[in-house]
Amino acid sequence: MPVVRVTWFENKDDKAKKAVAKEITESIVRNTGAEANSISVIFEEVAQADWAVGGNLSEDHK
Repeated sequence: MPVVRVTWFENKDDKAKKAVAKEITESIVRNTGAEANSISVIFEEVAQADWAVGGNLSEDHK
């Protein structure tokens, strides 16, 4: 039962989430033989103000 967490900036639309979930699921099926209905994709949205890279908040790079 693979579980994939996708953590990204907030405000992605449902179309993007559906496309990403589909491609992730297809890749796992193709590469592991797992059944598609056993794969979970969980989206976690994070505000740019809550994400830092290299000591700098991502919102500072807008």
